[in-house]
Amino acid sequence: MLNFFVNFLFLPLAFAAALSSAGHASVSSLRVVDALVARDVLARQPVGPGDNFPADVGTLVCWSKVFSRTVPIKLIHVWYYKGKETGRTVLDIKSSKWRGWSRKTIRPEQTGAWKVELCDVMGTVLQSVAFNVAGEAPSETQSNP
Repeated sequence: MLNFFVNFLFLPLAFAAALSSAGHASVSSLRVVDALVARDVLARQPVGPGDNFPADVGTLVCWSKVFSRTVPIKLIHVWYYKGKETGRTVLDIKSSKWRGWSRKTIRPEQTGAWKVELCDVMGTVLQSVAFNVAGEAPSETQSNP
């Protein structure tokens, strides 16, 4: 009976504690409060957020606000273009309430569907932000019929 307790109850708890102390906290300890894609960040706040951007946008940021009961910890932004990974940025979270962002250069020919997955170090997707880069810039004026 003692063997059962050690193997099935104690060891998983010890493993989880070891992961947490090494910056590998469980999904339940890291929560994405908000995440979005924007044109820039100014004073740690997103500027020009949206889900549709023109082909000549140049650079976009994925801005995230997270809460974690365990710090330090890592958050990973994984950028995808048309379903294929194009980059990843590891963000070091050093306080329980934290804001951070990653940047991605968007080439004019990279039009279509994009997304950024926010993951913990175990690869669990905590949140996904989808956006589109259009083939041409949206018109500033509206035509009247």
